[in-house]
Amino acid sequence: FCLAGGTILFDTMLEDIVLHKQAVASVIANGNELPAEHVILATGHSAYETYRMLMRRGVGFRTKNFAIGHRIEHPQVLINKAQWSHEYLPGVKAAEYRLATKTSSGEGVYTFCMCPGGYVVPSAAYEGHNIVNGMSYYLRDGKFSNAGIVAGVHPDMLTGKTCTPLEALDWMDMAEQAFFAFSDGFAIPACPVADYLKRKHPKGEIRGSYTRGMMAAPLYDMVPSAVSNAISEGLQNFARKLKGFEQGILMGFESKTSSPIQVMREDNGRCTGFDNMYFVGEGSGYAGGIVSSAADGIRCALRIASD
Repeated sequence: FCLAGGTILFDTMLEDIVLHKQAVASVIANGNELPAEHVILATGHSAYETYRMLMRRGVGFRTKNFAIGHRIEHPQVLINKAQWSHEYLPGVKAAEYRLATKTSSGEGVYTFCMCPGGYVVPSAAYEGHNIVNGMSYYLRDGKFSNAGIVAGVHPDMLTGKTCTPLEALDWMDMAEQAFFAFSDGFAIPACPVADYLKRKHPKGEIRGSYTRGMMAAPLYDMVPSAVSNAISEGLQNFARKLKGFEQGILMGFESKTSSPIQVMREDNGRCTGFDNMYFVGEGSGYAGGIVSSAADGIRCALRIASD
């Protein structure tokens, strides 16, 4: 597909890079070698196979802070009443919230990607992994609201040692695979907030917007204790800020807030040690979201154009 003088290759996966001295001479995609004058990588933060390929080719990475946790879901009318004191307001779609706190042990806990009138959905990037995310349709008229509720961590905290970027990726893979193994598929473990706080195994059927199946589970034991402890403290804080928040359901594994690693790059955006390779957006570890990723890409394009 050609657009504005460029060619877009759909269903074409970057498999390798061919180096000549300190430059990328070409890239290998779907078994074909494509010559390259400049290479701009904008992979997103879930492209672990690309991260690993780049590491093998000498691209430097370092670990960094990121966040993991769960998805939390409530009936939308509960959030509406907490925010507006009314179940509905004429002409207004659905109430939202953004909550954050710092725990007594120093970890930050926050909600993000709040989806009013939305749905919890599967979002695994690889076979045999199970993670969740959230979405809303334009009308925001679903029966439930959901948001990520996560604790800020560092890979060293999760592994119990100073770990390499590759070890951080391996830990993330194992965690996401464990959630898949729990149900041997894409059904997700779920736990009412009240049971999570009491460390009580939930009983009975749990219902929500997630359509691939929900299984009552000790979700607090399925993430590192430092994470579940921090989230528990955050939940209590948020319940004081938003009436009824403690009535929510915690669901699945939310592990893709951002990347646990960051590429080593120069001020001009080039990967350190390479003359013509750039890494931008969330996958680079220097952006966190749509707007900042777009700005990072624009800065990169302007630098190349001005060279």
